Amino acid sequence: MPRKKRARHETQRRSGPGGSATSGPTEHSAELRPSQPKRSRSRALGIFAIGAFVVIVIAVGSIRLARDPEPRRASTARPQSLSIPEIADLDGLDPSFAGAVREAVSAAREASERGDLFGELGKLYDAHQYYELARQCYEIAQQLDPRTADWPYYLGAFAAERGRLSDAARDFRRAASLRPDYPPIYLRLGDSLLRAGALDEAESAYGDFLQRDSDSGWGHLGLAKIARRRGRPLEAAERLERAVVLEPGDTEITYLLAMTYRELGRNQDAAPLLDQFSAGTTTTRKPDPLMRAVLAERKDLQSLIQAANRSLASAKPADAEALYRAVLAQDPDHYDALHNLGIVYGRTGRFSEAEAFLVRAIQQRPESTEARHGLAMAYASQQKLARAVEELRRTLDVDPEYAPSRKMLADLEHHMRVPGARP
Repeated sequence: MPRKKRARHETQRRSGPGGSATSGPTEHSAELRPSQPKRSRSRALGIFAIGAFVVIVIAVGSIRLARDPEPRRASTARPQSLSIPEIADLDGLDPSFAGAVREAVSAAREASERGDLFGELGKLYDAHQYYELARQCYEIAQQLDPRTADWPYYLGAFAAERGRLSDAARDFRRAASLRPDYPPIYLRLGDSLLRAGALDEAESAYGDFLQRDSDSGWGHLGLAKIARRRGRPLEAAERLERAVVLEPGDTEITYLLAMTYRELGRNQDAAPLLDQFSAGTTTTRKPDPLMRAVLAERKDLQSLIQAANRSLASAKPADAEALYRAVLAQDPDHYDALHNLGIVYGRTGRFSEAEAFLVRAIQQRPESTEARHGLAMAYASQQKLARAVEELRRTLDVDPEYAPSRKMLADLEHHMRVPGARP
């Protein structure tokens, strides 16, 4: 027998259909031997059973195809029923806030496929400091409405405020991919990465911010902080000098530039900056429209005023302005909002606007020495010295012992050399 045929014969003899060696007859060999009727009958029954099973499977498949002629694909359907984050008990809360929540929850329940409705509910919770409920709503909104940048942006801010910097960076990057023309995303991304110590990535984010907002000093501040961490004070000083021109009077920039000058041995340049830092506590960060949209959801006037006052005390005039304006949108004659908004504008150098709001405040409370004194300061800051003197005298008519107005009046009269000046 030729060698190839002999090898094939040995393989067929030693191996079954699965290729494993066997010493006895195989199914394959039995199938080829008609002289074994019992095994042939058993195999025929087995084949019949298998065939019947296949027929059943095909029939069931046909029934399913008849019911659903389209081929099955991975499901992309939105959830039919979602658990809506809710406040357990709205009774006893401010009626305007409670009513707004009930309305927003009802809208989300009736159209549970709309992510924007969950997002609006989240902003309402966020504005009233129900932060965990807000986070849950933003998560659902992002799931249902994955093409809107607002939801990952709010989630990123939520994570950053709680020190979850990797989560914050992930969410801000997602927001940037959805809305690449919105500068605050890159500033917040850079801040989160800087806090996390990812200097190269933070540098890239601040660069992206400056490409979109070249008139802001905050990108330069971020890059200056990176330069300081890398031990490059000269580079940091150059960045901070540009930042202080763009954001004059900001305490963070002023202080950091003074400290950088000291590191460079420029103590004479640092001294006036430290004096300026001691004299003021303002920050000039530009308003963030997306964050303002959250603040605008405030419904409880008292909560709004308290939050605005905290922002003002914390040197966050942009946030305070948004909150006071939200109060005025509901109550245009609210004295505290008018007066404090005038203070905000005075502290940020917007003296004509400060004047306008303080005049309105005085119309509501003509006996307010604080509002009248503030108006006199607004006049003086615009070099309207005669009007400032007149307003200070009116203040002292209300309260002759009001010390701030007495001192300011004496200083102004001395400066102007007014005849008949009061002692």
